Amino acid sequence: MITVLAAPADFNLVTYGYAKSYNILRHLQNYDVKFYAIVNDIFAKLDLKNVTFIKLTSNHRTIDRIFFQIKLLRAVKKFLEQKKVSIVHSFNLPYGGYNLSALMNAVRDYPYVVGPVQAKHLFFYDDYIIWSGRKHDLICLEYYIVKLCRKLGSHVIDFAFRETLDKADIIIAVNNTTRKIYGEIIGDRNRIKVIPIGVNLDEFIFSLPPLNFEILSVGALIKRKGFEYLIKAMPHILKEYPTARLHILGDGPRREYLEALVRKLGIEANVKFHGHIPKMKIIEFYKRCRVFVHPSLSESFSPVRLEAMASGIPLVATDAAVGADEMIDDRKTGFLIPPRDPEAIADRVLNLFSDDKLTYKIAIKAREKVEMNYDWNKIGEKYYTIYRKLA
Repeated sequence: MITVLAAPADFNLVTYGYAKSYNILRHLQNYDVKFYAIVNDIFAKLDLKNVTFIKLTSNHRTIDRIFFQIKLLRAVKKFLEQKKVSIVHSFNLPYGGYNLSALMNAVRDYPYVVGPVQAKHLFFYDDYIIWSGRKHDLICLEYYIVKLCRKLGSHVIDFAFRETLDKADIIIAVNNTTRKIYGEIIGDRNRIKVIPIGVNLDEFIFSLPPLNFEILSVGALIKRKGFEYLIKAMPHILKEYPTARLHILGDGPRREYLEALVRKLGIEANVKFHGHIPKMKIIEFYKRCRVFVHPSLSESFSPVRLEAMASGIPLVATDAAVGADEMIDDRKTGFLIPPRDPEAIADRVLNLFSDDKLTYKIAIKAREKVEMNYDWNKIGEKYYTIYRKLA
């Protein structure tokens, strides 16, 4: 039996959104791997037979974030004093982050794995609102104070980030572009393996898209997601297809601005904001729409693109995601377009609306690619292979 101390498995473990930590744990259930997973808190009902959780929460969100690394270090030291493991794995290391347990050599006697790591993406004020989970009168001031502190302490932060990576025996990157970026940081690509974030194919089941004129987009309503450019593309699309409709699933600080933009363009009848809806409802929208558009200005991976590809809805997406051309083969498994370009969005949507055979061809090819490279079951096997080599 391979025993793994996940330190941390995540800050808060969830089963929605990326849920990358949860899915790694879940898809290693059928292997001879036992996890001891340290988290701040768990926001879901879990039935993971191979995992024992160690929770550190104090039920105060701000305090938990500020002191998490210190509490993590104490928990790691205490655990390893009482029990030996085969491997220590830090699932959650954001770009520019650090792991105090590694820096303080608390895990030096064990093979140490870091990842899946991602490259950095743009981070705006409304990203901070979503990330912090708070919105108050001083949130803008808080954001700029945090930004200033990070800038002033950038040398220390960069040093801690590199040192954490240097401690790792294996670093797992989500794609080859990210591997190259991290290789330049540590000066060694040999320790970096590529395993992507996956998609649950038993949840996002393939079907050929309906030949209607319905467009879907999903995501937080924040500046970085680029929804305004998709909305600005709609008048171009409506000239050719007056009955076309855009469905936007998600909510966020930018909703009022986007709704005002729709009114300004006079396309209220053709654009519907659905807000937050349950995952099963999102899956239904994947089945009822012909085209999925992801107009983001910056992404470090973007699993929502995989959900669309798996479901059989042709994808029009910006090339602003790190490794976008690894996930999407332009004109074969989807369309890649430059960011901030409403006309490019409209052109690609119109291409799909006007060509039924192309719609089906891209849908089928996209699903094939997802099955080959992004099935969580296969990804779990890849993690097990790394564990087996290190243990």
